[in-house]
Amino acid sequence: MGLDAEIRARLEEIIDNILRDKAGIEKSISVTLEAQGIEASLETILSFIAGDTFGVTTGMYYLKHGRSLNEDEMLHYLQILKRRAWELRQAFISTRII
Repeated sequence: MGLDAEIRARLEEIIDNILRDKAGIEKSISVTLEAQGIEASLETILSFIAGDTFGVTTGMYYLKHGRSLNEDEMLHYLQILKRRAWELRQAFISTRII
């Protein structure tokens, strides 16, 4: 069955928005990480984005369905993230500000 269509569309929109404001997102995440004593490397920033999108997706599921993702939905989320990960990586490599 996969992800709820509305939530899937919102997840894709979030990733598109990140790609549109790469430098601003990178700066914001870097400040957040460095304030916690964490080096803002490319991998750390991408991991932060993966965790953030998972949190948002799970939150939307709780609000709409009163539960977390089931196994099938989780696999679909991971497929989307895997598909978009290369795009995110290339975008952040091209605009490295740190």
